[in-house]
Amino acid sequence: MHLASWQSWQETQPADGDLIEFPQMWCDGLAEGHSVAFLFSEGGLYPSGGDWGTRKPEANELLLMGVKAYCPDKVDKVTEELRDSGEY
Repeated sequence: MHLASWQSWQETQPADGDLIEFPQMWCDGLAEGHSVAFLFSEGGLYPSGGDWGTRKPEANELLLMGVKAYCPDKVDKVTEELRDSGEY
């Protein structure tokens, strides 16, 4: 998947450095027992920056890609939570 093709990032894309820390922080939060909803809200880990943002469906996809790469043991939990919330 080419992330630059996402609707969210048509006008302004994040730099690689803007995204690189998210997957490990998501995995750390999941390992602590936090939900996706918590990570994206109270956890402050929704993928957005000062001049770029990400639509929720694409943020969910980005989260899932990061989890698959950094903590594959959490993929089922994340997928189930996103499906249960109707967001995947």
